[in-house]
Amino acid sequence: MIKLNQPLTLTLTVNDVDTAVSATIEYQKPDGTTGTWTPATLDTGAATVSYDIPEDDLDVAGTWQVIAVVTFADGDVIPGEAHTFRVYNRYA
Repeated sequence: MIKLNQPLTLTLTVNDVDTAVSATIEYQKPDGTTGTWTPATLDTGAATVSYDIPEDDLDVAGTWQVIAVVTFADGDVIPGEAHTFRVYNRYA
């Protein structure tokens, strides 16, 4: 269970990243606020994008949406599939 203001390592699986050069993770909070976590760590061998979310970033309880966005050597920028996770109030 993920609680408010809890640090978290988020890892998303991405496809076909052999020629990827960088990645970010875009998010939407339950209140509709959007943002980007960067720099995310891109592991082309494992086909994952990871980010260590600091404790103060998970500041709204509810369902969050996240998408890995990968930039390739040829300049293409491709978003992955949307994923969700839930953040609970500290005393839930």
